Amino acid sequence: MYESIIILIGLGLGIIIALIMYKLEMFPISNEYGYTTLGDLKNDVEVTADLFNSSKNNIKIVSGEFNTQFYNDEKIVNSIDNASKRGVNINLIVGPTIDISSKGILSLAKEGKIKLYTLPRRTDSHFKVIDKKNVYVETPHVPLSDKRNIQIGKNTIILGKELEEDFEKLKSEAKKIDKDRIIDSIGLEGFTRYDPKSKNVKPVTKEELEQFRKILEEDE
Repeated sequence: MYESIIILIGLGLGIIIALIMYKLEMFPISNEYGYTTLGDLKNDVEVTADLFNSSKNNIKIVSGEFNTQFYNDEKIVNSIDNASKRGVNINLIVGPTIDISSKGILSLAKEGKIKLYTLPRRTDSHFKVIDKKNVYVETPHVPLSDKRNIQIGKNTIILGKELEEDFEKLKSEAKKIDKDRIIDSIGLEGFTRYDPKSKNVKPVTKEELEQFRKILEEDE
């Protein structure tokens, strides 16, 4: 009897510790994909590119500022570009500001390969839904931080449907960016620049914005 009580107490303590660790984001969330991570950006890129490369119909993304360590990675940009060439419908919601260093993604938007929307406020709900069933969900985190728990699942139809509905709600609040006037549609105040040395987000100057405009035009 005493052994049973000790086992129950041990299980109870284990559950409490697990809940505390989960709240503090001290371990990854388990998932159907068979893959877990805690701020491992390299693995995040690999798995996300794999999900994008497997897409057949649509990709829907909700992000914050377009973390350049992720969205400017060649594998991510190429996987989105290739999905567009396969006829996949790609929609991205970001904002209220965008890191101006995310040249790859913004070039795809300018080429009309993706539809870009900006929110008037920052949402803590960041996720990706591929073909309504494959999902990538992040826990709330500070802007541009790679310290977060991530859940990645395949064939998660119920969760996929819920996230699709969340995406459409956010889209109804967002502003669609004109691909032919991408710089002016976003505006000076809509761009920021992440400084890796200070790890701070800085405003973009008019000179930097015009320089970036030229870079995008040269890529046409």
